[in-house]
Amino acid sequence: MAIFQGTNANDVLIGGAEDDVLYGYRGQDSLSGGAGIDKLFGGEGVDTLNGDSGNDELFGEAGDDILNGGTDNDKALGSEGNDTINGDAGDDELLGEAGNDSLSGGLGNDILYASTGEDLLNGNAGDDQLYGEANNDVLFGGADHDTLYGGDDQDQLNGNDSDDILYGERGDDILSGDTGADQLLGGETNDILSGGADDDRLFGEGGDDTLNGDAGQDQLSGGDGQDSLFGGEDDDRLFGEAGNDTLNSGTGTDLLNGAEGDDALNGDDGNDTLDGGLGSDRLAGGAGEDKLFGSEGDDSLQGGEGNDELQGETGNDTLSGEADNDKLFGNDGNDAMNGDAGSDELYGASGNDQLNGGAGDDRLFAGTEQDTLEGGEGNDQLYGEIGDDQLSGGSGTDQLFASEGNDTLNGGAGTDQLYGEAGIDKLLGGAENDVIFAGSETDSLDGEDGNDQLYGEAGEDTLLGRSGNDRLDGGDGNDGLLGGAGNDRMVGSLGQDTLTGGTGNDRFIYNTGAKFSRTAIGVDTIRDFTHGKDKIVLDRTTFTALKSINQRRFVRTDQFAVVERDGLAAASKARIVYNATNGKLFYNANRGGAGFGSGGHFATLVSQPNLAATDFLIVT
Repeated sequence: MAIFQGTNANDVLIGGAEDDVLYGYRGQDSLSGGAGIDKLFGGEGVDTLNGDSGNDELFGEAGDDILNGGTDNDKALGSEGNDTINGDAGDDELLGEAGNDSLSGGLGNDILYASTGEDLLNGNAGDDQLYGEANNDVLFGGADHDTLYGGDDQDQLNGNDSDDILYGERGDDILSGDTGADQLLGGETNDILSGGADDDRLFGEGGDDTLNGDAGQDQLSGGDGQDSLFGGEDDDRLFGEAGNDTLNSGTGTDLLNGAEGDDALNGDDGNDTLDGGLGSDRLAGGAGEDKLFGSEGDDSLQGGEGNDELQGETGNDTLSGEADNDKLFGNDGNDAMNGDAGSDELYGASGNDQLNGGAGDDRLFAGTEQDTLEGGEGNDQLYGEIGDDQLSGGSGTDQLFASEGNDTLNGGAGTDQLYGEAGIDKLLGGAENDVIFAGSETDSLDGEDGNDQLYGEAGEDTLLGRSGNDRLDGGDGNDGLLGGAGNDRMVGSLGQDTLTGGTGNDRFIYNTGAKFSRTAIGVDTIRDFTHGKDKIVLDRTTFTALKSINQRRFVRTDQFAVVERDGLAAASKARIVYNATNGKLFYNANRGGAGFGSGGHFATLVSQPNLAATDFLIVT
């Protein structure tokens, strides 16, 4: 082994083919190891060290030195001063030490260590490892598969080409993957991570981080802190994790999951899936056909453009479909849902929910509690469910269906259809010409404005026609029918019904669809019959013994008679007999025989008004 020693002057030392040791000492020295495994010590001053061939060790020592490893596997240590260290070919290990150093790995799989200064590390070609250490370092991985560690303070890490792994560690770092499928881990503090091209994985970890997926199918995880995540191009997966995070989709079909904290999730172009996770979150689908899940907490969901699906899940949520044809599900909690534009479907589920269809032809379904449904504009369908629900059709031609519970249905503007069901329901037609059907209990039907049709069912129903020319049919039970203003038609049907025509020329209709039966027709009370104005309409399907001319009048005047005692009514030869003393109206089916035969008492006119044959219409 040869030893070459310089002086305090500017020396040039050149090793031989063997394993040499070169000492520059003071001065601006130039040391070249030559062939063999050499050790070069620059000493004080600004020195240049060249390892040349062989696995060499280079020590810059004091001064701003330049260290070049050479063709093989070298170790270079900068020491004090602002050093420039180049590994060149081979698998090299470079350490900057004190000062602001520049380290370049060159060819081969290199390990580069920054130290106490603000250092620049460049791996160049090969699978390199770069360690930032203290102060603000800048690291470039270069070509191939590199691993970069930021260390302390505010570092910049750049993966460059190929698939790299970047660790920000401590300090507010900036990590950029560039091309390749990279992994970026921010570390403890507030970091900025950019995936670059290709399919990257970004982990913010501790601190308030900003993550940008850029191009490629990326996965972003915010970690602790209040993080901002941007998916970028292509189909990405974003996870906010702990903290109050903001997640922003990009142009692809993305998955956003807020996880813990009160998060804001924003979709963009593409068919995105947004899941708020824990906390009270804000979700906006953006363009495309999106799926939004509020999960736990009191969440706000906005579908945006496209045919979206919104699921509130647990908590008291606010759901807005916005544009196009959306499906909204409140699920648990007291939810407020608005379909907005488009033909939407809204489902209340559990909790006291508010459903508003907005514009378009919507379908609204109440849930298990006491819900409020408003159809809004368009031709809507509203369905009550368990609980005492309130349904309002709004404008348009709507259909409203009560269900279990005591429901209130209001058709609003438009020609509507209302259907009662189980429970004591209140049904209001609103403006225009409505059709209203009672349910199985004791219901209240109110036609309001327009020419309405009201049909009672089982139960003792109340039917109120109000203004317009209405048709009222009591159905089963002892019902109360009030026509109100207009020329109304009233059918008591089965039961002991009370019929009040109100103002106008009203008709009281008797037709069971079968031959007269006391049980089927009942005995009705007509409260306000006006002679010469109102009509009692008898259908020959029920009153089979009657004959008429042109299906309008009695064939003979003796088919109708007025008496003063019920006994005279039974003995009368007339088919229809009126007791002017008590207002009872009889059908005398056997005409003159004992009793009324298959007929009997079917109506009582309150206040015993005058009654003549001309007050009847006979129809078939």
